[in-house]
Amino acid sequence: ELKRDLLKFILISAYEEGLLIRYLLISVNSPNIGLIWDWQPVTLSDSNNGGVSEKILRKTIDFSKLRGINRIEVCFPIINDLDKHRYLKYIKWYESIGFYHVHREVEMKLTLEDRKVGVSSFPKEVKIKSIKDFSINDLANNAYEIFNDSKDAMFLDQDEEQKHRSTKDYFNPSKPLIEDASIVLTANGQVIGFSVARYSTFEGSDVTIGPFGITPNFRSKGLGEVLLIFCLNRLAENGFKCVSLDVSTENKPAYKLYKKVGFKKNFETFILAFNCK
Repeated sequence: ELKRDLLKFILISAYEEGLLIRYLLISVNSPNIGLIWDWQPVTLSDSNNGGVSEKILRKTIDFSKLRGINRIEVCFPIINDLDKHRYLKYIKWYESIGFYHVHREVEMKLTLEDRKVGVSSFPKEVKIKSIKDFSINDLANNAYEIFNDSKDAMFLDQDEEQKHRSTKDYFNPSKPLIEDASIVLTANGQVIGFSVARYSTFEGSDVTIGPFGITPNFRSKGLGEVLLIFCLNRLAENGFKCVSLDVSTENKPAYKLYKKVGFKKNFETFILAFNCK
C-alpha cells in the first residue's frame, strides 16, 4: 500500500525469475471503491502475456476484498486507433474474470472565448448562493436526488451504499473548489441545482466542471443552460481559459446541453466494473 498526498494506492506486482514483468496500481478514491488506472496491468514482458495479466487482476480483487473495497472500476480512454486495438486485448483479460461494461463517457472541452455568450437571467424565485453556505450532507442528499433520476449510467450502476458515498465524495473538501464559480441554486428555501468548478487535473485544461445538475422538478425550464452559462462567465471573468467535463453518452440531455453552449468532444472512455461483494 502506498500513499501520496491525500490518496491511497495499492500496488500489485508480478515477478518471473526475480524480474518484474507486470504491475497494477489501484487508487482508493473512497472508502469502498477502487479505481484501476488507465491501461493496466502494465506489461514489461511479453512472456505468457494473457495468463499473467489475468492472475494479477484476480490477485487485485482478492486483496481489495481484504481491504473492504466492494467495487472496482477501470477506465480505458480511446484517443486514437492504437487505443482501440489495445482495448480489444485488455477487455478480454477483464471480462475473463468477471468485469462487465458499465458505460461509455465523453470528455468534452471548451475554450472559454468560444463559449456561447448570453446573459444569465434566472427566474425571480430562483436564488444564487455560494456553495460555502451549504453542508456536505445537504449537497450530497440533493446530488443523490439529481443523479438517481438521471441518465448517468455510472451512478445508476452502483448500489445504494455506493451511491451515497459517491455523492458525499463529490463535495469532498480535500478537493479545492473554485469558489466564485461553484454555485448552488435554491427556490423556496430548497436546493434545486448546483455547478461545481475545480482546478483541473486534465492536460490542457484550467478547470473541470462537475458535478452539475438540476433537480427533476425544475428540469425542462432552461435552468441548466442558464446555470452553465453563468458559471462559464464567472470562470472567464476570473481569467481561466479552458474548461473540461465528463458526460455519459447515455445522458443525452446533458450531452446536448454541453454541445449547445460550445463544448466539443475530445475523446471517449469505456468504463468496466467489478462488484466484490
